[in-house]
Amino acid sequence: MNLFSCATVTVGSDTLNVVLNYNLEVSNLYEAGPYEHRLVLELVDPLGQSMSQTLNFGTVLQVGSFKRYAMTLTSNGYKTLDGGGIRLNVYDEFQGQRKLLGTNV
Repeated sequence: MNLFSCATVTVGSDTLNVVLNYNLEVSNLYEAGPYEHRLVLELVDPLGQSMSQTLNFGTVLQVGSFKRYAMTLTSNGYKTLDGGGIRLNVYDEFQGQRKLLGTNV
């Protein structure tokens, strides 16, 4: 899975719009069954606040190229935001334990 993100905030607005562009392929090299693993996406905003969301393959994340997934974060602190970056962490979660698969700023 290749993942790219873009975030925008309008001056004076309390919302931060995040768009994730991704490519997701299915490989027949590995056999997977109905296990308890989940893919978790964590966004850490310029204020240090984080939001996590579980992404399910085939429902939230569609297989294919040039796909998009959009999220909106809301905070009063965004009204005064004049810059900064979003950190994107992707985890494999199994039985409540998370393993970091990748990060991007």
